[in-house]
Amino acid sequence: MRLRNAAAALLLLFSLGCTQPPVDVASEEPALDPDQVAAEVRSALEAYGSAINSGDLEVAASYYADDPRFIWVEDGLVAYESAAEAAESLAQVSQYGTVQVDFSQLRVDALSNDVATVFTTHTTTVGEGDASFAFSGALTITMMRIDGGWKFVSGHSSSPQQLNSDEEAR
Repeated sequence: MRLRNAAAALLLLFSLGCTQPPVDVASEEPALDPDQVAAEVRSALEAYGSAINSGDLEVAASYYADDPRFIWVEDGLVAYESAAEAAESLAQVSQYGTVQVDFSQLRVDALSNDVATVFTTHTTTVGEGDASFAFSGALTITMMRIDGGWKFVSGHSSSPQQLNSDEEAR
């Protein structure tokens, strides 16, 4: 009798160990496809740049997330705490003439299917001819998929800094 009970217990343990726990298919997120996410984010960044370059600042501003987490930092200082403030800065810069932005060294890292980080360098030219001026630097951006589109939630821009002789010696 004991042998039969032990065998039944072992059979029950083996059968439980061989089954998968139930899966809630409705809550399961699709597997991460980093190449697909990177392609979508690259496309969004290119569309953002094209909107700026064509002077369509309303479309460019639509890439800023209208989200309380939005923040943009420039050279270590908080510059904009909302999408509206960032959009206003685009309007202010455009008062000096056309704006041309060129991105290079683009790197996109998918953190999930809906969040990615972007690193890129940029050269931005404002105005035309002798009155124009240009600046360049690096951008680090967090983008999120919001309402089906990729939006800037946070970002940091920095410009190359000249080191003085004391800093160079370090």
